[in-house]
Amino acid sequence: MGRPENVGDFLIERIKRWCVIPREEKIEYNRILFSGRFDPVHPAHWVTILRLLKIANQVIVVVLDYPGRKYYAGYSAQLFEESVQLSGLSDKIEVWINEVHFAEITADALDRFDCDSYAAAANLEVLSHVWALGKPCVYMDRAYDYEASAIIPKWKQGGESMKRS
Repeated sequence: MGRPENVGDFLIERIKRWCVIPREEKIEYNRILFSGRFDPVHPAHWVTILRLLKIANQVIVVVLDYPGRKYYAGYSAQLFEESVQLSGLSDKIEVWINEVHFAEITADALDRFDCDSYAAAANLEVLSHVWALGKPCVYMDRAYDYEASAIIPKWKQGGESMKRS
């Protein structure tokens, strides 16, 4: 196998080995889990949730609560819960808080969510870990092309502006 032309091609090939990539917008799952820092919650998170609802009856949103957050996890969970109520999707979306990052979570801890699949929005570390635990994964690409952990370091180093002109 030759060297891939770009990192994107390489990652997609790895993802195809790890998990299911939804090809059609049809309900394939009963409950699907979507975890993240959501620090802060923004519209692209909602776009991902709505995309997941096209393939699942219910999305369990898990706000990760661990040191180093900008906002209190309860605040992010509250924003989600209020938005869920306002959107009329209370029967479709549940919001949880969890202290363990999903790149380090145990199989037993995942089982308490009672989901038939686990989604990751382009977080390959989480995908590979959950897959290694023997749990089914669904890859859902990010609604907005960024890597959360890369935004602040670039900004602090005086890199490209994150603001649109």
